[in-house]
Amino acid sequence: MKKCYFMAMSLIAGLVWLNAADPSTVKKEEAPTLGTVVVTDKKDPSLTVPSSETAAQQLNKVAGGTNLILGEDLKKGRVNTWRDVFQNSPGVFVQPRFGAEEARISIRGSGIQRTFHGRGITVLQDGIPVNLTDGSFDMQGIEPLASDYVSVWRGANALRYGSSTLGGAIDFTSKTGYTADLFQARAEYGSFGTMRGQVSSGEVVGPADYYVSLTHWNQDGFRDHADQSTQKVIGNLGWRLNNEWENRFFLAAVNSRSELPGSLTKNQMYQDPTQANGRTNSTTGSNLGLNQRRHYEALRLADKISWRDQVNEQSFDASVYWAWKDLDHPISAWIDQETNDLGLRLVYENSKELFGRKNRFTIGSNVGYGIASAKQFSNSTTAAGTSTAGIFHASTSGGNKGFLTSDTTQTSSNLDLFIEDQHYLTDKFAIVGGSQFILATRDVEGHLTTDRSISGNYTSWNPKLGVLYDFTSEIVGFANVSHSTEPPSFSELGNTALSGFRVVDQQQANTIEIGNRGKAGRFEWDATYYYAWLQDEYLTVNNGQGTTLGTANATATHHQGIELGLTTKLWEGLWETGATEKADKDSLSIRQTYLWQQFQFDSDPVYGNSSLPGMPEHVYRAELTYEHPCGFYIGPSVDWVPVKAPVDEANTLYAEEYALLNARVGYKTKKGFSIFFEAKNLLDTTYAASTGVIADARPGSVGSNTSQFLPGDGQSFYGGVEFKY
Repeated sequence: MKKCYFMAMSLIAGLVWLNAADPSTVKKEEAPTLGTVVVTDKKDPSLTVPSSETAAQQLNKVAGGTNLILGEDLKKGRVNTWRDVFQNSPGVFVQPRFGAEEARISIRGSGIQRTFHGRGITVLQDGIPVNLTDGSFDMQGIEPLASDYVSVWRGANALRYGSSTLGGAIDFTSKTGYTADLFQARAEYGSFGTMRGQVSSGEVVGPADYYVSLTHWNQDGFRDHADQSTQKVIGNLGWRLNNEWENRFFLAAVNSRSELPGSLTKNQMYQDPTQANGRTNSTTGSNLGLNQRRHYEALRLADKISWRDQVNEQSFDASVYWAWKDLDHPISAWIDQETNDLGLRLVYENSKELFGRKNRFTIGSNVGYGIASAKQFSNSTTAAGTSTAGIFHASTSGGNKGFLTSDTTQTSSNLDLFIEDQHYLTDKFAIVGGSQFILATRDVEGHLTTDRSISGNYTSWNPKLGVLYDFTSEIVGFANVSHSTEPPSFSELGNTALSGFRVVDQQQANTIEIGNRGKAGRFEWDATYYYAWLQDEYLTVNNGQGTTLGTANATATHHQGIELGLTTKLWEGLWETGATEKADKDSLSIRQTYLWQQFQFDSDPVYGNSSLPGMPEHVYRAELTYEHPCGFYIGPSVDWVPVKAPVDEANTLYAEEYALLNARVGYKTKKGFSIFFEAKNLLDTTYAASTGVIADARPGSVGSNTSQFLPGDGQSFYGGVEFKY
């Protein structure tokens, strides 16, 4: 205990030093006093929200690549971006944009050219879809700190959740009164004026339980014109009707305001990565000249009722939801949208033995309808700014909403029916068969004479066949083959290069996958190889004459890769040599993830076999950690991209390779006080965290704007404290 006390006091001293050294750090406010809450027994688990132990068991029986991230593990460091959430998850590739919550997230090359918002992955909150009906999603709508755990199903393994996309599905599972602490408060402070605060409470009161989380996050940003401010309320209220039935109501409210610093040329990035687009010139179309920003408000209400028949090993879940989103988004044009989405999800599952063997049968349906009032105005630059000593200053009068240029009503609908059965032919060998039928519509009705109205209908049948072999209770091997489709979102339908909206075909892929995961001795691993043949992939391309087609259906492409995670316990009992139980021993371990992703055209008439741009072929991360049973941990980590990544389809412009050195130290308890201190990019490396994607960067090519680089944050330091009981 003396060792732990010394470690904790050292960390507190370090955090105090950080607070004093950074004048931009916001002072911590006192935690609010909560009213009296009746404390009851928490032994009974929720029927609507599975425990992390149950989720782990289910994921281990999936005949394909899966991940499980525990919410408590996330709290050992900074939780600002989705990169912080998925940095140790095999196969999940995240490129943050200027330190904001929004990032490019991809699994197996899904949404490869989408550098804004999200596409190609089904995102869920407690098993209920978060995506808008057209398939897009906003990362600001999720609060990772309010999650008990995060589940990832890569590729077609997410079929049982209604996902039809190449990437698969991610489910953020909330804390409930059964898993949350009665009171919890957390504060994070750090470089670039970063501050994140959270207060939450959860409890079981008779047949009811509740959980509520309030968070505030803001930063000035590493770059100019990169202020971020977000507030979120996440909560749920459950009611146990009896031993078999439970109902739960979910609430999520978000207010997010972001300044957009924009992309730089490669030379600008290396000269000064902190600058915003437009600082070194008076271009009125720059991010500064247009005062580009994004204001996002959202409200999501959902209700889920669950039935669990333990005797007959069957269950049923019915979920309904409504989501409202309001977007004010001045960029090159001023985007003004209000969206309403409604959805219904029904799932029946039976785990009773069939023919004397283990069997798991699932059938379900997702129904969604969305309607958006989508308007665009000119972004007025009548008083754009002045140039002084080579520095461009955006005027407060720049970036005003101008005249109406487009007024459309966008409606989308989805109906998908899915069925899956996993049957063990022997005690160890299982075969998995599934199928999915999808009917989707995308309609745009123009209200101005310059608007174009379109209507698109998309149907598909997505079969899947896989096998699973249990070598031991903790080691499994798997393989599968599947077909997936992805109807377009309205961002794929909208194309200024082709005079407004137009119909495109849906993206399709045939994928094979083989892998193995398990635990043995000092090792825990997850290894998967996949190969996907794609048709009509959504890419920004030029035709043979060099004319920009914008986002269009590409010719044949292929994606292949290796998703590898390996945790090795290098040593046990370094200091606590007298301990006999594993839980009482200190340890030194290394956690590694490696991602090989090769995405290419397949004999394209314009690009041949060029690599698809936007993502590096090799990505490696390693984290060495010493942990003491008292809760103390310390260790360095490295993020390494050892190869250049193309920015254009012609493969003439590249983002350079880079390596980042990080470190963190902390003291974490199950109850009571916890603290952490983290350093990012210790060597202050200048690098491109993400890039845009264009067709051809060669001089003279149409659309060859080479301002495509989004610099990553420089050297930075963060600290945080948490108290709970």
